[in-house]
Amino acid sequence: MQNFTKRLKTSFGNPEFFFNRIYTVKGIRYYMSVTDQNRQSFFFNIEMENNEWRICNDPVLPDWILALEKDLEQAIYESLIG
Repeated sequence: MQNFTKRLKTSFGNPEFFFNRIYTVKGIRYYMSVTDQNRQSFFFNIEMENNEWRICNDPVLPDWILALEKDLEQAIYESLIG
């Protein structure tokens, strides 16, 4: 399992995202967590879909997380080459 963190700029600051890579029967998946400025934690998954890392979650996530999907994908690629 590969774990790493990344701070990303949002409309309210720079929260730290926690990436945990898991190998599943469907392939590699990242279990993610982040805490907002109100100390509310969010948990979600990212998996490869059509050659892109996509948020795949049943729970509804706030728009500020969904807006960062490409930034999260870029962080994954950076961790793989870095």
